[in-house]
Amino acid sequence: DNKSNTFDLFGEDYYVLGKYIYTLSVFLDCCSIGLGTLENMIDCLFQLIKVLHIHKQPFVRRSVIYSLSRIFLKIQTQYLLSLHEETIKYFQQWLELNTQNDPDDPSRQLSFAALSCLQQSINSI
Repeated sequence: DNKSNTFDLFGEDYYVLGKYIYTLSVFLDCCSIGLGTLENMIDCLFQLIKVLHIHKQPFVRRSVIYSLSRIFLKIQTQYLLSLHEETIKYFQQWLELNTQNDPDDPSRQLSFAALSCLQQSINSI
């Protein structure tokens, strides 16, 4: 296959990958809470962003942080913790580290905001 005919999502076409993650987050946000598909969407989105959260491009990392914030705001924290406790703890630690260590200033700011959303949700239980 010729490289000019394919996407290099982990390389020069990272923008498409970032937009894909943003789009999935919007779909998740528009999905009704009572539907069984929402749980499947969350599972799949967690699997995807768990792989991509360490992407070298800041735009992709920002889209991952946006996805996390949409999940934290859309889904009841009790539900998330009951089914995804390990994943939530993992991303909480990552966001804490990201607020201090990410070389991209907007990513650090978004990480702080997403972490604040998560902590407010946890405190409201």
